[in-house]
Amino acid sequence: MDDNIYQAPRADLSSPNNIEDTDNEYYVVSIRKFTILFLATFGIYYLYWFYQNWSLYKAKNEATIWLIPRTIFNIFFTHTLFKNIDNTLKKKSIEHSWSPTTLATLYVVITIIGNILDRLPDEAQSLPVIIASVLTLPLVAYILAKAQQTINISQSDPKGSTNSTFTTANYIWCAIGTLVWAFIILMLVEAFTGMPL
Repeated sequence: MDDNIYQAPRADLSSPNNIEDTDNEYYVVSIRKFTILFLATFGIYYLYWFYQNWSLYKAKNEATIWLIPRTIFNIFFTHTLFKNIDNTLKKKSIEHSWSPTTLATLYVVITIIGNILDRLPDEAQSLPVIIASVLTLPLVAYILAKAQQTINISQSDPKGSTNSTFTTANYIWCAIGTLVWAFIILMLVEAFTGMPL
């Protein structure tokens, strides 16, 4: 204890949502926040999600891995990430039923299908193809949310309460994503009704 009675009291003002200050091995976020950000940003949030998971894993394990390639080419590293998460559960003797290999494989397959559907030439685009492409988004969100739930459990924060509130940046990304969704819906209406908007 400091004997200087004139000194201002000291307090830890670090935010629990600041992931740089965490001792976690993986990125903790509430399922609600994860799902909203994933869907609102048209799935782009997954890049941030993979980057943060690999970044924290690298720091905690002093691993020599390249973060950017593991983020951009995540389908090649999803099995490894999910296996690492499962190993963490086992090291901590945490009982949690999930199928890391199955979920990782589903993620890879659905992501590849979605990418193929998105890159079909204009003449091959039809309403069923576009609907199938859009439906890959909630499927991927579901798979990654299952992984996120496991991460939260492995980091002793099952509800992800330490990262459940939305920041200003989160709201900005949601607003941008909402505009993208509105634009896509308007384009679809125009393309399949022939009505200029």
